[in-house]
Amino acid sequence: EMVDYLIKHEARPPSREDAKAYRKRLLEEVQEIVRKTRKHGNHFKWEASNTVSARTRESIVEIEQAVADWSARLSRLEKQPLESSEEWGEIFDAWSAMLVQSPLSDTLQIHPEIGRTWKKFDLQLELKRLAARKSGLRFPEFEPALAMMLVNAGQWSILDLLRQRLDWRRKNNDNPFPATYNASLEQWAEQLPDVDAPSALAEGRTDLQHLHFVTIDPPDAKDFDDAVCLEMHEHGRTLWVAIADVAHYVAKDSSLDMSAQARATSVYLPHAVLPMLPFRLADDLCSLRADVPRLAMVIEMRLDDDNNVVSSKAHEAVILVKENLAYEETLEDTRWDGMFELADSWQEDELRLNIQNGEQRPRIHGENTLTVEVKWPNRATKMIETFMVKTNNIVGDMLGKSGAVLPWRCHP
Repeated sequence: EMVDYLIKHEARPPSREDAKAYRKRLLEEVQEIVRKTRKHGNHFKWEASNTVSARTRESIVEIEQAVADWSARLSRLEKQPLESSEEWGEIFDAWSAMLVQSPLSDTLQIHPEIGRTWKKFDLQLELKRLAARKSGLRFPEFEPALAMMLVNAGQWSILDLLRQRLDWRRKNNDNPFPATYNASLEQWAEQLPDVDAPSALAEGRTDLQHLHFVTIDPPDAKDFDDAVCLEMHEHGRTLWVAIADVAHYVAKDSSLDMSAQARATSVYLPHAVLPMLPFRLADDLCSLRADVPRLAMVIEMRLDDDNNVVSSKAHEAVILVKENLAYEETLEDTRWDGMFELADSWQEDELRLNIQNGEQRPRIHGENTLTVEVKWPNRATKMIETFMVKTNNIVGDMLGKSGAVLPWRCHP
């Protein structure tokens, strides 16, 4: 219809084309114009699925002025401090929506006829650029700048930011760790009884409750996965390494097994721990707390005078940890000199790239206080690391000799 209108009302320029060829070429030109115009939403407005009408010159001038007003407003806000005002409130709401990927308010627009884009001006993109410029950050994506601005403005706390990020990742199937564990599994775990040592021993477990097992962990540790004991006896020395027997509680292919496999590990965040298992297991039954009997898998390593392992054996056992210690507590305690000397000896025999790097640990205190602690390795951390590596080697040898199919796991 547009082509027919042009042919009827406009003088045809001189050309050797016949009427049919001219009409075809004109149609192609009009289609290209409409395509480009529709893409940018500029000089035609779409009133129905296949209906367009030309914008008036007055309308275009009005829209161009609205774009200029927004550009001036954003330039002015860039120079102003963040504050609680109606003008900044609209910006804060937009930044929050962008950060959690929810729809922006319908009132946030350049002009009622065009929404948020006109030619090369994209209001949503310009708001993101405003956050980036005010934050001073230079990330390829805008999310860090949006987050920083909202926290600096007091609109979000650091804790709010972390919770929103976790929730966003979960909704996008990018994080299998919801803030709470599966309710039915939590309820099932809460009904598990405490360890009944006599019953466990009657079922065939080895009684190692007499050994002086200790856990050695960071001072803020809440769950204790492993314990060690260096026993001195008339035949020499034996190193015992105990690991909480999680498999006793997690039946193969059960719902708990599937959930634990999806998580694969516990995650330690600045404000919380997201455990691989329900809290009743992670923080209680599978945590080797002092003075309570616990089920454990234990590796017994008999040593000669040169600190070589001359024999080893695995036990499904019941243990009774005597002390939960922090790394720093053991450094000046002479009771653990024998374990330190054993670990030092094994470390000397290893060919290793010994790079001493500090581990940065961000921590959130309350709602909005962030600190970064640097954890440096010390003699105690290296001792426990050495004992765990040796234990894994022993277990690997045992399973290899029995023909078990083993995964190869290599820490970077």
